Amino acid sequence: MAAGVRVGGRESGVAVSEYLSPEQLARRDIDEQLEACGWVVQDYKTAAVAAALGVAVREVQTTAGRAGYVLYVDRQAVGVIEAKKAGMTLTGVEPQTRKYQAAYPEDRPAVEIEGALPFGYESTGTETRFTSGLDPVPASRRVFTFHRPETLARGLADHAEGKGREPGLRAGVMHLPGLDADAGHLWPAQEEAIRNLEQSFRDNRPRALIQMATGSGRRSQPPTSAIACCDTQAPSGFSSSSTGRISAARHSGSSRGSPPPTTAVSSLSSTTSAI
Repeated sequence: MAAGVRVGGRESGVAVSEYLSPEQLARRDIDEQLEACGWVVQDYKTAAVAAALGVAVREVQTTAGRAGYVLYVDRQAVGVIEAKKAGMTLTGVEPQTRKYQAAYPEDRPAVEIEGALPFGYESTGTETRFTSGLDPVPASRRVFTFHRPETLARGLADHAEGKGREPGLRAGVMHLPGLDADAGHLWPAQEEAIRNLEQSFRDNRPRALIQMATGSGRRSQPPTSAIACCDTQAPSGFSSSSTGRISAARHSGSSRGSPPPTTAVSSLSSTTSAI
């Protein structure tokens, strides 16, 4: 869209984005993503955090300075977004985000874990990193976009209720269901691959490569692991270089190469995002 700027009696063809600084462009993109994820974006001077379940307020004053955005869920502060221009290395911004998380004014409603707001993001509008204070060992990871307010609310509710384990993706991988005692329906290579993959997740290594030869069960390997991961909100981005029928080897009564029971298919199709 061209700006309506008249030059010598005619409109120029200069795009609006050319008038914005890199920081302003990043904030524009962040605003659009937040709104797409269900957040109401407001300015600090006119903020009304009761306007929706999730409200993102720009330039909130903390005791350590102005935070780029503060996220409010159900009228309580729960997290911070630090906005930076495209191209900046976001891992170097994490200390600044944590500083604002720990500096939210004590006289305002907030959810805090160990003295800080639990959720921290760093974003350029094209790249976003996220740290959850609900994780067993909080550590930054790259995410596709911001979580929805409902997702953060659900994680906080689970944490408050103390359901026996920490909520969230990284806590979930610590509780992956084990293989059946009798895993005779799996090839030895499949069983070894599953156990090693799960250990990799427990060691906080979110990427793994399973290399299997033709005829070793590689077609059923991705869904066999993905079904269990969906049940625990663990990473489920598996792919296979060849097509084949889904195997639900983890479920009792199934055999190699057979389709999974309906409950397993439902689990795969209805998985929601996790923090």
